[in-house]
Amino acid sequence: MEKLKRRRFIIGGDEGKLKSLESRVKSINAIAPIYETKFGDIDLDKILDLHAYDHRNIKPLLKENTDFHDPTMTTITLNFPKLKTEKEFAKLEYFLQRLLWREEYEDEDDNHDHSHDMDIHRTKGLVFIGDDYKVIQGVRKTYEVEEGLQDIGEVELDSSKLVFIGKNLQETELKNMLKSIGEIEAF
Repeated sequence: MEKLKRRRFIIGGDEGKLKSLESRVKSINAIAPIYETKFGDIDLDKILDLHAYDHRNIKPLLKENTDFHDPTMTTITLNFPKLKTEKEFAKLEYFLQRLLWREEYEDEDDNHDHSHDMDIHRTKGLVFIGDDYKVIQGVRKTYEVEEGLQDIGEVELDSSKLVFIGKNLQETELKNMLKSIGEIEAF
């Protein structure tokens, strides 16, 4: 929002445009705080180590629909069977790395059509492994995997799930990559 505050002076101090933009940001992520700053001067406690995606309550991850989506963004959900072993999870994680860090793997022969550029903004996942589960949260090329803390009996899913939010996402290509790299069949 700092750039917007500076731009406000360039566009003649149009408060209406600023309010419209703030409204748009809130419609995309209603819980995201917006801070007014001058030259980006902000208390670091407001933007670092927020634990914004702590996985203590996984109910929001199970939500199927969102209230709003930018019309240029799409959401792809891949459901797949519960994994049996950590070795299977390692293959799933390799799939995530190949997908999110494509530039690192450009020289490898992978038989995938990358003629379009999938631009993944968010990755979320709930992956069952035996009698446990892991929660995956990612932004752009960064992701983390955490052990699920909620009792597995309270989780109302009978399969694992990965959700990708971004631009130019291709469900068929994602399913094909998951099958060929992770050896996991999505449905």
